[in-house]
Amino acid sequence: MIRKGFTLIELLVVMAVLAVLASGLIVAINPADKIAAANDTKVQNDISQIAAALVAYSAANSGDFPAVLDGLNAAGSGDLTVVPSAPTNYTAYAYVVDNTATPPTAQVGGQLKAKKYTNASTPAWVWCSSVAKAGPTATTATCP
Repeated sequence: MIRKGFTLIELLVVMAVLAVLASGLIVAINPADKIAAANDTKVQNDISQIAAALVAYSAANSGDFPAVLDGLNAAGSGDLTVVPSAPTNYTAYAYVVDNTATPPTAQVGGQLKAKKYTNASTPAWVWCSSVAKAGPTATTATCP
């Protein structure tokens, strides 16, 4: 008599092979790093948005910058509706201003966590008014 179907051993072998392939795929994709990369993109976009508002504020205020970032929101100059905040588990955005310098300078930076940046020893994204650009740096206190 011929039976059609699979034996228990055959089914277990197929399930084991699929489990190994699935675990290898998860390791290759590295979802934690993908989430960190998405958060890093948010940091970069937030800093670009803040930088644009700082430039607008400076143009309207004789080259000076606000003492705190909240000076850019609707209660302040209105250049930003809401000042962006860093993603969860990231350090708050660093903001340094020197209105006594000639010309006045401002710098805003945020933490990066994705392997793309931390492997290159550039765990921060910073915009500096003195060089008028943003980029990856070693610390939030360093201009790109």
